[in-house]
Amino acid sequence: MGDPSGFMEYFLNDLRSRGYIGTEANVPALFAGHFGKQFVEQLFTGKEVGTILRELSRFYAEQHNNPFGLYYNLFGFADLHLSNKVEEITS
Repeated sequence: MGDPSGFMEYFLNDLRSRGYIGTEANVPALFAGHFGKQFVEQLFTGKEVGTILRELSRFYAEQHNNPFGLYYNLFGFADLHLSNKVEEITS
């Protein structure tokens, strides 16, 4: 397993990404899949990244008694969002 901080620095420094989302600890793959799917669906509506993370983390904690959403952190600007909504997702 590589150094996760190096992975983050690669995105932020080398690729000059505006943000990076990572976890503070390992998250089960099944949960990560559900969380990621919901995140992307909401991102495509034009919602801000910080709002999506906060709302999803609270949703899983309050509605499902699942703390794994709280493990996700944003390194970047909370107001990041897509400038245009994605109208249709194709497979």
